[in-house]
Order: sequence, then structure tokens, then C-alpha cells
Amino acid sequence: MRVSQERALNLTNTAVSWSGLGYFALKYFSVRETGISALEINAHDMHVIASPLLIFAVAWIWDSHFLRKFKSASVSGRRSGLALAVCFWILVLSGYALQAFVGDETRKISGWLHSIIGCVWAAAALFHFTIKKKLRRRA
Repeated sequence: MRVSQERALNLTNTAVSWSGLGYFALKYFSVRETGISALEINAHDMHVIASPLLIFAVAWIWDSHFLRKFKSASVSGRRSGLALAVCFWILVLSGYALQAFVGDETRKISGWLHSIIGCVWAAAALFHFTIKKKLRRRA
């Protein structure tokens, strides 16, 4: 993976993960007197705007990184990378469902699926991008 690809992936992943986690926390755990807060709206907007950029970054590295690693004999990072790939497609589809479906129950299910898998994605990405890299440097 080229440095520009890694930077784009890290930057967009950071923006999407933090805005998603922030939106989740504000939506489900904040105490508010009235409806939706301005901070919650901003977190949601940042998440919706940054997500297509992450999709582009993942598409950019798909062939040169993911498929090459998946097909090779190397096992370094394969499990966490595969977990990220599965989570990524679930997040894309559930995020699209949140925007496309109008039924309350369908949106609620899509939202919880998106939130849970988003937390798994953030943890797996942190492991894959940082801890795995540190372990490889030591070896």
C-alpha cells in the first residue's frame, strides 16, 4: 500500500469512526431537554459526509492491498483484515438502508446493526492499523 493510500485510509477512517462514535453517544446517552441537539446534528452530518470518502479510500486499496494479502501465503494481518472487510460491507449496506428505508422498525434495526458493527469496525481497525504494525516491527 502506498503512503498516500495509507494516509487517505487513516484520515477517513478516523473521521468516520470518531463522528460515528460521537453521534452514537450523543443520540443514545446524552441527557437533553428538547429534541435533537446541534452537536448531535453536526456529528451526524460529519459522519454522512465523511463516509463516502472512506468508501473511496477502501476501494482505492482493495486490489493493491486487500486482495493481494488475501491471496498470498502471508498470514500477517489476514484475520483482522478479513474482519474489517466483512464489517465494511455490512456498514455500507446498513448505512445505505438507514438513508433509504422509511419504516420506523426497519430504520431501528438498521441503526442498531450499523452501530454495533461500527464499534466492531473501530476496534478491529485500531488493532489492524496500529497494534499489528507494532508487532511486525518488533519481529
